[in-house]
Amino acid sequence: MFGPEVSIHAGNHTSTLVGRFMFDIEEHEKLPEDDRDVVIEDDVWVGTRAIILNGVRIGRGAIVGAGAVVAKDVPPYAVGRWRASTGSQVPVALGDYP
Repeated sequence: MFGPEVSIHAGNHTSTLVGRFMFDIEEHEKLPEDDRDVVIEDDVWVGTRAIILNGVRIGRGAIVGAGAVVAKDVPPYAVGRWRASTGSQVPVALGDYP
């Protein structure tokens, strides 16, 4: 379940080819880290205006709080918000989950 205005960023622009337009760059010129899949497993809730960055896996049953910036994998059944700068979870007073 997704709240409004959630952003999922599965790709990024290469910065190694200076002086070329983005749409002129061929697939074989991209670095593997430029385009990484985002995997969102079953029964995940994502709050309003959360941002999910490339290469992230959100585990089954996790709850991502409103306004979170998810830059690292989220374990199954985790509940919280994540800071972009550190990737650390901001605790939520809903109890511990396995």
